[in-house]
Amino acid sequence: SKNYFLPDIVAALKIHNTSTTIFAGVQTTLRQSTYQQLTAENPYISNMYTVQQTSRSEYFGGVQGGVSDHFTYLAKVIYLEYQNLPAFLNYGADMKQFLVTYYKTDVTALAFEISGRYTEAHKWSVGLTADIYRFNDGAQNSYVVNEPNTKISGDFRIMPTPKLSFTAYLAMQGGIHAQDSKGNIEILKTSFDVGGSGEYQIIPRLSVFLQVNNLLNNKYERWLGYQAYGWNV
Repeated sequence: SKNYFLPDIVAALKIHNTSTTIFAGVQTTLRQSTYQQLTAENPYISNMYTVQQTSRSEYFGGVQGGVSDHFTYLAKVIYLEYQNLPAFLNYGADMKQFLVTYYKTDVTALAFEISGRYTEAHKWSVGLTADIYRFNDGAQNSYVVNEPNTKISGDFRIMPTPKLSFTAYLAMQGGIHAQDSKGNIEILKTSFDVGGSGEYQIIPRLSVFLQVNNLLNNKYERWLGYQAYGWNV
């Protein structure tokens, strides 16, 4: 019963005689917020809720480029607008289920994204990305329930031989606010996950790999009441 205009427009200007590009644009996406889509985000939600479509508009600008043939970088500023953003609120005697509600006012956010990567031919590479969000839920709160305010991820990949590769990663999320069944706000502990993997190609089209997650055995919570797995292989 409603029409949506979903622009996807980008303009870019490359600085003459450099590898630097300045860009700006706008992109709007629409999510139907079906049970299948929302359980991919939060697998513990109740299936009893009213489905509303969620629109996400992103207005952005930034710069990207490289230094020599090895280092690339990106810096981006983003202004976000959400309509009908779902909030997952704990409920029940054990607070182990999540009720899906929607923010009655438009949610906005100012975000900053910075990333860089150094690559040495096909031998090794290392990269780091940081995202910082400043939310406003229409009630002047600087947070949105169950949305992290800070995300940091990094990886290191090395290939001793063309058939053998090793990868290490780290991932952090912080500033997650959760609301319990009594309406109290809790700030979840910052998650810190470190792991790695190795892969070896035995013959063309056949390889074996080993992956280890959460080496520090941190029992952090992405969702209130549910601890992450400890270290696992």
